[in-house]
Order: sequence, then C-alpha cells, then structure tokens
Amino acid sequence: MQKKEASFSTQFGHYLMSGRFKSPWGPTELKDTRGKERFPFKELKEAQVNHLLACTTKKGIVMRTIGATGIPDLCPYKNSPAYVAIKYPKEFFIIGINTYVLERGRSKSKSLTRERARDICIKSVRTKSY
Repeated sequence: MQKKEASFSTQFGHYLMSGRFKSPWGPTELKDTRGKERFPFKELKEAQVNHLLACTTKKGIVMRTIGATGIPDLCPYKNSPAYVAIKYPKEFFIIGINTYVLERGRSKSKSLTRERARDICIKSVRTKSY
C-alpha cells in the first residue's frame, strides 16, 4: 500500500467506526488521487475489480488476509456489497463496485472527475470534518 493510501486507510477506518456510514459494510478498495481532481480508471486494477465483483455474487469469494495478531486468516464474502473509496483533495467518495464498473464502461473519459464521483457515489465525506 502506498503512503497516501495507508494514511487514507486510517482515516477511512475511523470514519467507519464512527457509525456515520449507514449502508451495509463490505470489502472496500481504497484509492487516492494524490492531490489531483481526477482518478484514472486504470488505477483500479482489473484483478481488484474482479475480486470486489466476486464478493457481490451468489458464489462469493474467500480472501486470505496477511497474518497479523488477532486478524482472521480468511474473510469469506457472498452476496455482499463491495465498494471503491476514492480520496480526492478535501473529500472522499464511496462508490458501489457495480456503479463504478458501469461508469468506467460508458465514460468517454479515461478518468473519474471529482464532480462525477460525487454524482455516482453512495456517500461523500469532507475530510476537513474528520
């Protein structure tokens, strides 16, 4: 995980634990635009997309975690919501993986602007409020 994404991971974890995210929890891939107003679609790798999509299916997927004290070895997901959380300057957006894939497929652009992320997200969070 890159340094910016590691910092965002801490911030996102605090947000989840605050109870302000009212949607069902699910696996989430965290991305950081590194201070830019656009997120290149290619930054979310196809393997990451496929894993998140698999979490939403009836068949599901079992993810092996990196061993750390107290953390389970396996995390199974089936019929679960799955998200991409993208950190832009001063705010982040939580987008359902199916919505993200649809947007990527129909967009004429190679990247997701902050404005468009705001339009398609299920939740936007100003980072100054954190």
